[in-house]
Amino acid sequence: MNDKVFLDSNIIVYAYDIQDPAKQAKAQVLITAAIQQESAILLVQVLGEFFVVVTRRIKNPLSVVEAEKIVHILATLPVYEIDVSLVRQAIYTQKKYGISA
Repeated sequence: MNDKVFLDSNIIVYAYDIQDPAKQAKAQVLITAAIQQESAILLVQVLGEFFVVVTRRIKNPLSVVEAEKIVHILATLPVYEIDVSLVRQAIYTQKKYGISA
């Protein structure tokens, strides 16, 4: 898991939110590369947040069917559930490197 990066829900939302074409293009490139290179990890929470935001909170929401298809595609990446071990690992990362995990 050390050679992988977590994709945040904001990045995934930007890829499907047409309000900022520059952010959208950058996010799409990142996600496409992550899927092709198998270099990213998602949290199940991120998929849930993405679904809610793109179907309810962006100015031009996606349909439930569209969002479901995207979640299905994104789920080809490794998807982890948050548990105590993962929280401890995040705390360790923050303490060691001084960054948010």
